[in-house]
Amino acid sequence: MAEFEYKVVPAPRKAGRAKGVRGHDEKYAYTLGEIMNKMAADGWQYLRAESLPVDEKAGMMGKTTEKYLSLLVFQRQTNAPAAIAEPVFEEPTVNVPEFLSDPAVQTPVNPEPVADPMELHRSEPEETIEETVPSLGPATRD
Repeated sequence: MAEFEYKVVPAPRKAGRAKGVRGHDEKYAYTLGEIMNKMAADGWQYLRAESLPVDEKAGMMGKTTEKYLSLLVFQRQTNAPAAIAEPVFEEPTVNVPEFLSDPAVQTPVNPEPVADPMELHRSEPEETIEETVPSLGPATRD
């Protein structure tokens, strides 16, 4: 499947001057044709023209007004391959040093246990709650 990239340029708002071209319509068409020929020389193919709304702020108070913008849309095919091949994963080769692969060399089975880091920061309470709070029982008159 072909992949495309797109480029959008604003359509000209005024007709340019051209030698031997008369009339406003013909001058505008010539200006539009010049833009299309320039884009085609860079490998872009004309796709379509769009008229899209744009909110524009005007004045110091920033009042927004809606304005329509005329745009020319061009496309060209990218150089990326159409189908991307799946990556092939190979088993990593592990180079084990000779002294580690020797069965005569054994590692300790029960290394010294590592203390839990949370246990190191736990402080034992100095008094228990039961020793400091009197038990509640039936009310007595003293």
